[in-house]
Amino acid sequence: MKRVWNIGLTTRWPLFAAAAVAFFTSGCDQAQEILPHDPVFHCDEYDIWPDSVDLHSGIVVRAVGDSVLQISADGIILRQIKTGEAEGKAMKVNTGISVFDALYNLEAGRSREKRQYTSLLPYELYLNPLEAKEGMELLESRVKNNYVVPIDTRLYSWPVVNDNPQWLLAAGELYKVTGNQQWLEKLGKVAQNVTAEDFRVGYNRSTGLIGGVPRHATAGGESAFPKWMEPVDLFNCASLSVNVTYWSALRQLEAITAEMARRNGKSHLPELPFDSDRLRHDILLHFWMPNVGMLSGLNYGYPFWPVALKSTDNLGQALAVVSGLLSPAMASAAVRNTPVKFSGMELFTPGWSGAVTTGNVADLIRSMWVVAASRSGNDAAYNAAVGAILFNAASEAIGDASDRNSDSSPIETLVLRGLLGMRFASDGISFAPSVPSGLPGNKTVKGLRYRKSILDITVEGTGNTIASFLIDGKNSEPFYAASLEGRHTVTIVLGENQSSYGAISGATAGMLPPAPDVEWVTERDATVTSREIHHETAGQRSLADESKKYFVYLNGVITDEFLTRHFRLYEAPATTSVQIVEVRGDRWMSFSARPHLYVPEGCQTVIYLPEWASSGSRIISDRVLAQKFVETNRWKNRTLRMEFEVDEDGDYAIDVHYLYGLGIVNSRRRTAMRGAYVDGERVGVLVFPQLCSPPRDRETGEGWQSMTSFTNPVKTSLTAGRHTLELKIYQPSPVYVDPYNNDVLADFVRIVRLP
Repeated sequence: MKRVWNIGLTTRWPLFAAAAVAFFTSGCDQAQEILPHDPVFHCDEYDIWPDSVDLHSGIVVRAVGDSVLQISADGIILRQIKTGEAEGKAMKVNTGISVFDALYNLEAGRSREKRQYTSLLPYELYLNPLEAKEGMELLESRVKNNYVVPIDTRLYSWPVVNDNPQWLLAAGELYKVTGNQQWLEKLGKVAQNVTAEDFRVGYNRSTGLIGGVPRHATAGGESAFPKWMEPVDLFNCASLSVNVTYWSALRQLEAITAEMARRNGKSHLPELPFDSDRLRHDILLHFWMPNVGMLSGLNYGYPFWPVALKSTDNLGQALAVVSGLLSPAMASAAVRNTPVKFSGMELFTPGWSGAVTTGNVADLIRSMWVVAASRSGNDAAYNAAVGAILFNAASEAIGDASDRNSDSSPIETLVLRGLLGMRFASDGISFAPSVPSGLPGNKTVKGLRYRKSILDITVEGTGNTIASFLIDGKNSEPFYAASLEGRHTVTIVLGENQSSYGAISGATAGMLPPAPDVEWVTERDATVTSREIHHETAGQRSLADESKKYFVYLNGVITDEFLTRHFRLYEAPATTSVQIVEVRGDRWMSFSARPHLYVPEGCQTVIYLPEWASSGSRIISDRVLAQKFVETNRWKNRTLRMEFEVDEDGDYAIDVHYLYGLGIVNSRRRTAMRGAYVDGERVGVLVFPQLCSPPRDRETGEGWQSMTSFTNPVKTSLTAGRHTLELKIYQPSPVYVDPYNNDVLADFVRIVRLP
C-alpha cells in the first residue's frame, strides 16, 4: 500500500519580540494510506494525481500516456500538447506517474538553440552539468583575458554586483563531469585572476566576508533596496548568495586538487587568496540566525559593524544546504523553518518591498530548493518542493509554448540530484538517492550519458537509505567510476524510509516594513520623520501605533529600543555606527535607516584635497563648484600625495568624499578605483561607484553635479605622529574597469579613529 504526505500549507512566520525572534512552525497532516481516489500531492491550491494536475480553478492538465498533455476547463478539452519522448541525447525517465513523465518530456524537448549566458545560467549548469560541452562553450563566451566579463556594463557591475563565484562554481562542476584537462587549466587561470581582484577589492578583513550583491537581487532595480542605499552602499553589503557561492566554488576547487593529488596527478589549480574554512566560519558567524534557524540574506550598513537583515535569501540558503556549508542539524533546521508556498519559494522571505522574483529566478529557486529538501531528510518539505515543481510545470504548459524558459530544467534537476542523488567528482559519480513518499514505485532512467558510458538506472522504493546497489547485477559501493566505458545498468534498492516526517513552515504574504526615515537634527539627536507611522497628541501615542517600535543597533548590536519618534544617543566616547530599524507588531523588522556615524570630537581628521593638488575640472560646468574638487584620472593627478597627523596609536578608517554623479558622463563601467597607501604600504582599494541607474540618470539632469557620497572605508593601524597618504589610480583588468573612464572628482579625505 502506498503512503504519502497530505500537505496542508499553513501561514506562519517568525515573530520578532524585543531583541529575539520566536519561530513557530506548523506541521503537515499525518501520513496516510493512499486510496485509489486520493491525490499524490495535495494542498489548498492544487491536487496532483498520477495522471493529472488539478489547478482548482476548473482547469486540469491531464497526461495521456507520457507523450500527450490535455488542457481542459470544466471538463471541456481546450487543446492537446504532444510532448513525445525525450529526443537526442536527453535521458528517458519513467516514474510510473504519467503526468510526471509527460511534464519531464515536455521540459526535455524544449529547444535550446538560442540559449544565452545569463547570471543565473551557471547555477543551472551546476545543477545539470551532463550537457557539458554546451555548458563549457557558454561559460567560455563570458571570458576575456581570463576574466569573467560582467553581463551588463550599462548597469551596476563588478564590484558592486559580483557575478564571479557562480561562473567558478559551474566551471568546476563541468570539469568534474568531463575530466577535461584543458578546461581545468582554463578554470585555474580564471580562478587565479578573479579571486585575486575580489580579494584586493571586495574582501572585508573586519568581517571576513566578500562585498557586493548578486545580480538577481537587483532584478527590481534600486527599488529592491532602501532609498538611502547608494551604489557604494551596495558594494559595502555582504550578501548571502555571493558568499555562499564563493565558498562552494572554493571548496569544489579544493576537492579537485585533493582528488588529483590522491591519484598523483597535477590539478593545474593555483594557490588562491581565500581560506575556505575561514570563509565558512565567518558566513555562519554573520549570517546564521540561531533563534530563527535560518540564514540572513544580507549584512549591510557600516562595513566594520554590519547588521544582519531579518530576511533570508532562499537561493543562497538552498545552496548552503546543497553544497554542505551548513551542518546536518543546521540544514535540517533551515529546510524545516523556511516558509513554503504552494508554488515554491519567493526570492526573499519575508519579502522586500520592490524586490522582484522573476520567472527565471523562481525556476532556479525551485530547482535548488528541491535538492536541498532531498538532502535534508525532511520528507514533508521534499514532497512540497516536488509538488511545486510539477504544479509550475503544468501551469507553464497551459501558457504559450514560445514563452517557456529554455534555460531552466527543474524536473531534470529533481531526477538527477534528488531521485538519483548524483554527486560528481573527477574520478566518478557517487549516488545518494532520495525518493519522497509521494513518488512510490520503481523509477527508471535510461540513456544517461556520462563520459564514455551510457547508464540505465533503476531506483526501487522510497526514502534515502540504500539497501543494495548493483552495477550490471554485481554488488558495489554506490559509486560509478569514470574509467568505465560502454553501456551499463545500475540498480538501486532503497530500504526502509528513514526520512524525517517533521513539520514544515507555512507561508505568509509578509513583507518587511519600509526602512524608517530618520533625520539627525544634531550628531546625537534623531527624529523619525515618516508621517504615516506616528501621530502623537499630548505625549500619547495613538492606538494605530501601538504595534510599532524601533530598535537601535550600535556598532552592529541591538542595544536600545524606543517607542516615540525621538531618539537621543548617549555621549559615546568612541566612534559609533547607529542604525535604527522599525519593528511592526513584534513581527517584522525592517531594513535600517541610513547608518549614522557618530564621531566624537578629536576622533576625526579631514584632509581637503585642493590644498594638496590642483583643483578644478571641465566636467563640472559651475566654475566655483569645480574649484572645490580635485580631478584624478590616467593623465591628471594620477597619484595624490598628502600628509596628516594622528594623536593616538590605534585603528583608523580612511574614506574619500567624492562626486558620484559621473554616471551621466561615464556611460559605461561606472566604477573608478584608487589604491590607498599609507607610508608607502597599500592598505586597501577605495571604490568610487558612479550613478548608473538609467531612470535616475534621466531624473537628475544637471543635479548630478551636486550628488556626493563617501567611498567604502579602508581600515588600517596607525601610530601616533605624522604619516603620508597616497591615492594612486588602480586599474584592474579592462574587463572590469574602463581605463578611459577611471575618473574621480573628490573634495576631501576623512580619517576616523575606531574603537
